[in-house]
Amino acid sequence: MKEIAQIVKDFLFEVFGKDGEVISVIPNDGGWQVTAELLMDEDYTIKRGRSDLLYVFDVILDESCNVMSYNRTGIRERGKLLEE
Repeated sequence: MKEIAQIVKDFLFEVFGKDGEVISVIPNDGGWQVTAELLMDEDYTIKRGRSDLLYVFDVILDESCNVMSYNRTGIRERGKLLEE
């Protein structure tokens, strides 16, 4: 699972130029569903006096660990739980 998490972290860095944090890795239908968070828009939140915003992404990998899709599933303030 460490390898899968690293693949997703590398992918998110390539796409967004930011380090992500993997928070779950779940096997599904011969592949993997990985949930990760990225700290985004630091300047915006600092200027507005708000807490850091974390963007939450689901990343789907196939059985060969190729990234098939990703989707932003939510935004939350650091320290708060993501509401479903």
